[in-house]
Amino acid sequence: MCAIDRQVFVYSVSRTSKIAAWSRYELPVTVDALDELEGVLYLRSGNDVYLLDEDWYTDDGQEYEVIDRDCRG
Repeated sequence: MCAIDRQVFVYSVSRTSKIAAWSRYELPVTVDALDELEGVLYLRSGNDVYLLDEDWYTDDGQEYEVIDRDCRG
């Protein structure tokens, strides 16, 4: 995992389908630091700390858009 400004790049490997690929996520805040504790991902932007949860698609009740793009072509 790598963060550059507002973009987070995640490298994933699937053993069953034998695919390895980078995913790119754009966030509404600049990422200053990333860390994982007990399987939970946290990021810091300035004085704010965010918990990233794969089961939620809202930020304090405000729904955000999730786009799945095929970047192989």
